[in-house]
Amino acid sequence: MTYQRQIWQDGTTIIDADRMVHIEDGIITAEAGTVGPTGPQGPQGVPGPQGVQGAQGVAGATGPQGPSGAVHVMSGYWAAVQPMVALATVTLNPGYTRLARCYLDRAIQAAALEITTLLASSLCQIVAYADNAAGDMPQALIASGPQLDASTTGWKQGAISIPPGYCWIGVQNVGTVNCTWRTFGASNPAMSQDFPASGGAIYNAWQVLGQGTTPPSSFLNTGLSRNAVLPVILVQGA
Repeated sequence: MTYQRQIWQDGTTIIDADRMVHIEDGIITAEAGTVGPTGPQGPQGVPGPQGVQGAQGVAGATGPQGPSGAVHVMSGYWAAVQPMVALATVTLNPGYTRLARCYLDRAIQAAALEITTLLASSLCQIVAYADNAAGDMPQALIASGPQLDASTTGWKQGAISIPPGYCWIGVQNVGTVNCTWRTFGASNPAMSQDFPASGGAIYNAWQVLGQGTTPPSSFLNTGLSRNAVLPVILVQGA
């Protein structure tokens, strides 16, 4: 604040405490000078010692269950949709489909299965259906391979384009006679519906009938049964 001069008159101005304090404030202000601009920030000081660790917080709620293990497929290589343990065979009637839920970590370009017993005019087809929100039922058909000749034994494969993620992969008998293929045996320990495993049944596997000779565009749950023995299906990574 700029010092304001006082008016003095000889013989009339009285010298009192207020005037003297005013004079002293002016002297102090003059000695201090005008406040300059703020200087640059100085360097950070040395950190102090670490404080004592606080008490552990309350545990949060349990998170949602993680996804099941994925079918890991490398590009150009083959992998089984389910673990190949204690192999056996199974015969499927015309129009029947058996399939199981799985998680693919890569897109699929081909699939294969093994025919174990020849039967003239028998045909089968590998199919894939979308998963529903609950993860317990197939939905729309997302892929189907070519019809595979099941009248001769051996591995049969065909091109099929399946995107990565959850889906249901299986085989449909699209012929007019039975098909017999390689499947899991009674002692298969992987993902069984019952513990110990019963009849090679795979958990989250379905059998349906009445599907006809062409895979339906939407999954039909005609004659639906849970305790299904899934054929051994191999998939090839794209």
